[in-house]
Amino acid sequence: MKMKSVYCYMLAGLMLFASSCSSWLSEDDAPVMSYDYYETEAGVNAAITAAYGFLRWGVGGERFDVLTELGTDLFTEGEDGSNRESYNKYATQLNPDDGILYEMWENHYKGISDANIAMQKIRDSQDLLESVKIQSYAEMQFIRAYLYFDLVQQFGRIPLVTEGSFEIRTDFKRAPIADVYNVIISDLRNAAENLPEKASVLGRATRYSAAHLLAKVYLTRGSAVKDARGQKATDMDSTLYYAEQVINSGAYALQENFSSLWDIKNQGNSEAVFAVQFTTEPMFNGDGNKQHLYWLSWYEDQPGMLRDIENGRPYRRHVATKKTMDDLFDRLHDSRFYKSFKWVYYANNVSTLPVWESLSYDGNVYFTPDPSKGQIEGELKFQHGDTAIYYTMQEIVNRLETSTSVIAPVDDGRDLTPRNIDHQRMTNWKNRLKSKLEDLEVLFSEDCTKDDAIQAWYGFFNHDYWGEQVTMAESYAVASVSKSVCDFFDGEQYIEEMYPMRLVYQCDVSCKVSGDGWRPKPIREFLSMWRHYLPHNFEIRCEMEYTDCPWPYKILWKVKNVGPEAERKNQIRGQIEERGRTIVEHTSFFGNHYIECYIVKDGSCMARKRIEIPIARR
Repeated sequence: MKMKSVYCYMLAGLMLFASSCSSWLSEDDAPVMSYDYYETEAGVNAAITAAYGFLRWGVGGERFDVLTELGTDLFTEGEDGSNRESYNKYATQLNPDDGILYEMWENHYKGISDANIAMQKIRDSQDLLESVKIQSYAEMQFIRAYLYFDLVQQFGRIPLVTEGSFEIRTDFKRAPIADVYNVIISDLRNAAENLPEKASVLGRATRYSAAHLLAKVYLTRGSAVKDARGQKATDMDSTLYYAEQVINSGAYALQENFSSLWDIKNQGNSEAVFAVQFTTEPMFNGDGNKQHLYWLSWYEDQPGMLRDIENGRPYRRHVATKKTMDDLFDRLHDSRFYKSFKWVYYANNVSTLPVWESLSYDGNVYFTPDPSKGQIEGELKFQHGDTAIYYTMQEIVNRLETSTSVIAPVDDGRDLTPRNIDHQRMTNWKNRLKSKLEDLEVLFSEDCTKDDAIQAWYGFFNHDYWGEQVTMAESYAVASVSKSVCDFFDGEQYIEEMYPMRLVYQCDVSCKVSGDGWRPKPIREFLSMWRHYLPHNFEIRCEMEYTDCPWPYKILWKVKNVGPEAERKNQIRGQIEERGRTIVEHTSFFGNHYIECYIVKDGSCMARKRIEIPIARR
């Protein structure tokens, strides 16, 4: 009876509420926008703007990365996040009803549908100027091709819809892959012909963004070996044709510093051919652009480190494979490796700063701290604002001391160093790393200044990243740091940028060292006597003594000094010059320098030889 009374009171209250508020509950008909609106210029612009929004799904968050990066030899799954193992391992749990697959399918076909309807209305419009119709139609073709290209790479055979539908349809059938590529190419070729060279509004497609995407499509189709993509013998020629349209347009230019590409404050730079736009308005921005969050290193579990805004939020969704880290870049000649990763984190958590113990552990063995190196029991191993990477490098050396073999991470344990020369190269690299670590021992000196430390690290890594660290150090207000390490002229030249590379001949160079009463000896003998280093103020005489390249040819030389000492004296050199068969140099600056000899014939570099010149401290 009590429950019944409560129910009656509630019902009565609702009836009273409804009767007393009926005036503001009444509805008025809202205006309805017809499809005819999209035959006007304002409607066309609105449709185009809306269609661009569908491109955000593939670049803003992590879901597209899961589909495109995991399961490759470049990236693998990280330690957190869900629903990724099946993609990474192509496991049986990967089903068509997976949420990420569904999101992509839904998003892209919604975008294609809107583009089809807009294209139909543009064709039917009687109000639009012909020039507006042509350009607007081409822009919608670009968007449709963009979305279809994503879909066909992900799913293969897919429904091919090229006309707008105003009714619900369920009769879609999968089209051959070749047909999908034909539509994509047709759309983009028309877009490349009819879009403007420069966008009137930031983020709109241009003829060069269409040509860039078209080159990528031709390359993807033409690179198929067994897939039936409709590839043609001319696909690679078409790739080159449209790529050169972009390169030779004069509208774009490479950034002077490769690392600036990753600066979040440098968006829309001279290298950007097309960039999907986001807004700061939460209502229209969806999840926003979070792409920059998924490529950071996990740092907060390191001693002396705490997650903060300065270092970023390190999601661990996916990580680079060992193949990417070890094999993708030529670290000797290609600085992009060093400029693609963050190398230094400044300790920011005082509470977890480690101290030296009576028996310390370096991750490999226990050892007794050495006071001569600043390893004093009870004192901090490093201070707030210091860096802690030395020990990582030491671990690499320890690993190479055990074995110089490198095992493929994605190929059933295949040995990537089967030849004796491979192991010799790994040994040489280990020895160079050990010598560099010796240069870093200045870090453990009691009178080591911030300037000394930065110069030591600068010499260790040998690239201009440390010039940026000078500015960073100042922003942290840890010390007043001299900028002398950055004040040098870097005019290094690269043979690859001067001549086509056709290394079909051999080139041998003899290199003899003499000085301080020593008669000339081959450099390898001196290196074995002097612990893999040459002393200061010795003479180096290099001679191109043999090549099987037929005469006539030119002999060019490059002498490159490396390290902070050469930089302070503005003597890093690196220019390529024609100096005859024999050159004479002197061991003036410590560091791992080198000399290269090139044989140039018929406008191409036909042979190349490199001599390492490691010079010890005074």
